[in-house]
Amino acid sequence: MIDTKVIDLVLNALETSEDKFRSSLDKFIKVGIKITNDSEEIMDELQLYEDLIFHLYITDLDLNIWIKSINGVLSYNNNLYEIIPENVHALHSFLSKTTIAKILRQEMTVAEAYLKGFIQLEGELSDAIISKNILSLFFSYINYFMKRE
Repeated sequence: MIDTKVIDLVLNALETSEDKFRSSLDKFIKVGIKITNDSEEIMDELQLYEDLIFHLYITDLDLNIWIKSINGVLSYNNNLYEIIPENVHALHSFLSKTTIAKILRQEMTVAEAYLKGFIQLEGELSDAIISKNILSLFFSYINYFMKRE
């Protein structure tokens, strides 16, 4: 079961100081990874694609976030650098603290942020579409559980 109180607290903490923002984002990603790994539907979606690494770089915080889907398992770390194997696709996204907060609070979609120039991407367009689809599915789960509470 998803602890919606944790999600709500984390989303509210996105408005606070830089350190609190980092901590809140870290908690949100951990909850997101758990939701994803526990969701057959999202994992089935990930299985349709080759191994992927999603790299988010939050420019104004100098923060790297690496989310990996390798062999059907989703994991993440916030190391400065991640070694990317030859057979793995990587999608690098560059955005600001404000943009990621708006996306997580669902005030703006990823596609909308990209089209408005708030997100710059390096990588294959097909990987960006996969990322958008998986994120949309993830938020549908979040919304479902938040409405049930």
